[in-house]
Amino acid sequence: MASFSGEVRTPAIFVSLVRSKNKGVAATDLVPSRATALWGYTNTIASIFVAILAPFLGTFADQKGMKKRLFLIFLGAGVVMTFLFSTIGEGMVAYTMAISIVGFVGYSGANLFYDSFLTDVTTNDRMDSISTKGFAWGHIGFSCR
Repeated sequence: MASFSGEVRTPAIFVSLVRSKNKGVAATDLVPSRATALWGYTNTIASIFVAILAPFLGTFADQKGMKKRLFLIFLGAGVVMTFLFSTIGEGMVAYTMAISIVGFVGYSGANLFYDSFLTDVTTNDRMDSISTKGFAWGHIGFSCR
């Protein structure tokens, strides 16, 4: 999932907001420095939302029967918002910022719940080994495509 965000969401908002010399993007009418600032504001706002929500979401992740449901809700939000980047037109800066923020929160929340599944698939004494192997194989798989 980390690869998905890095390859789809970041370039999508960059092209939509920052590349203001291109026709047909949200920031067409903005000065490039203003578009870049808005991109920074968008990422900051999204990060603040995640920082505020993460402790509460972590508590929900520990509840029985909630992990999968919340994982799917946040995953769905991230995926839908990513697809909505295809609907961005000229001058739609606020819309672009909004779907980016919701998409980032969705992606981050899904990762939080995804990580919480580790306690369900192994024992405490094997947790570090399983986590390390999963992280390594994920990056090896990404680099071999």
